[in-house]
Amino acid sequence: MSLVTLIIIHRQHIFVMQSHYRVIEDLIDQGPEQLRIVRSKGTLEKDAGYIIYDANESLIINGQHAFPVVKQGFTIIHAL
Repeated sequence: MSLVTLIIIHRQHIFVMQSHYRVIEDLIDQGPEQLRIVRSKGTLEKDAGYIIYDANESLIINGQHAFPVVKQGFTIIHAL
């Protein structure tokens, strides 16, 4: 299973998590207010790419090809 790394910038916090692309897709749809803190194992595994979600600037940087990133009201930059 390929994991996608999600980096969320929200208010004064930065959250980093890895999960299946469907979980990441749901989190992007719901917004950072719905984020449940997931404890990290301390290391990140080799993954299928990354997404940086900046809720402060309404900006998403997409560096993965697992799923198309769509979020109304956000600027989306494709890094690949």
